[in-house]
Amino acid sequence: MAGRTFSHRRRVIVDTDAKNEADDQFAIVHALLSPSLDIRGLVPAHFGNRRTRQSLEESRAEIDLLLRLLKLDDLEPLADKWRAFGWEAVEVDGHDHLALLEALTTPCEASRPRCLIARTVKGRGVSFMEDRAE
Repeated sequence: MAGRTFSHRRRVIVDTDAKNEADDQFAIVHALLSPSLDIRGLVPAHFGNRRTRQSLEESRAEIDLLLRLLKLDDLEPLADKWRAFGWEAVEVDGHDHLALLEALTTPCEASRPRCLIARTVKGRGVSFMEDRAE
């Protein structure tokens, strides 16, 4: 296997409890830099004995840190990146329920999957929480 070359990259979505142990960070970086893998997504997971909101947020923050350190954190323009993969990308105000309903009920273009990008502000509508990360 040592001399094997890959004719195509395998598409992968990584589900990880990135903040749990150091081997998770190593595995994420290895996957992102691997010539045989095409990482399509990184999904934060809970860690520890109990599922808490904090463990999920810490895993997300750890993934964001790794992406920043690798200079892979520039997601904009996000819709254009989905379109480059052949998807139909639809952007809506994630706080506008009618816009979301319309986007979800409008038929997709034939033979293309749809990516719905709902732009939101964390804690919107709650003055002491709006747009605050802590």
